[in-house]
Amino acid sequence: MYLWNTMTQTSNQVLENAWSVLQSLTDCRNNSIIEALRENGMMRLLDLSLQLAIDAEEIEDRLCSLMGVRLVYHKKCNDGEVFYCLNHHRLLRIYALAHKLGKTNADVPSSHEQ
Repeated sequence: MYLWNTMTQTSNQVLENAWSVLQSLTDCRNNSIIEALRENGMMRLLDLSLQLAIDAEEIEDRLCSLMGVRLVYHKKCNDGEVFYCLNHHRLLRIYALAHKLGKTNADVPSSHEQ
């Protein structure tokens, strides 16, 4: 999940920077710069960055909903960074019960096969 947290932080920073740049350009009414960015493909990069930030936020919302069923929990480091972690013991118990009830045909993995 460290990679996910890093991606979220990066996309949020990109979003903030992109928004700041667009605000500055709009405030200055400098449409020629915006058009130049469009022509150079930079607006596409900006659009992709904004979409990444939106996707990251949506996935984080889904992770938070999984915390409600205790499949995911989070830890906060000393520097304030939050890490989402999979509660694999609970997931294995749910998987074992599903197997017992005949809801899955796959073998129940041991806790060492993660």
